Amino acid sequence: MSTVGTGVRVYRVSPVRRWLLWIIFGALALFFLALLLFATDSASERQGFAVAIAIMLAIGLAVTPLVWYPRVEVSESGIRVRQVGWSVSAPWEHIAAVWASSPGRGLITREAATMRGKGWLWFGLRWQHLGSFSRDVQAFYEHYVPLEPFWHYFRRGELERILAEHGVRLASDERV
Repeated sequence: MSTVGTGVRVYRVSPVRRWLLWIIFGALALFFLALLLFATDSASERQGFAVAIAIMLAIGLAVTPLVWYPRVEVSESGIRVRQVGWSVSAPWEHIAAVWASSPGRGLITREAATMRGKGWLWFGLRWQHLGSFSRDVQAFYEHYVPLEPFWHYFRRGELERILAEHGVRLASDERV
């Protein structure tokens, strides 16, 4: 968590989610490096392992900004979630509840949240719902601010305390 000079608190994706990418791709690169150094005498196999290492590192480098960019910005006026390609924001008076059921933890708003890049968000959600993306589902997501990647800060109590200060209640599985 960091604080911007304007009184905005910024929460990045949880540390585990940020480093998991490099743990996976780093382990794969080290595996291929071990094979390159110890498992073969053939020049063509060594070239293949070197290419595999380069691919693992290139994928890791290409995906890193996608994992590190997302953030939640909390201010006195409201909350904004920024992801690559889209952002969702809502003032405190529009937030009805925190949806704490997994998967899909987030905020439920009384009025449609302000979205930029809505097309990218709908594209991802259609894949998630595998073709059953009805108008009801779309209406729900217009009132939904996703917080799943930042739930680490809610469990630690920081976001829960801030939301409680602004009168946001925790929703159960019933309709909000």
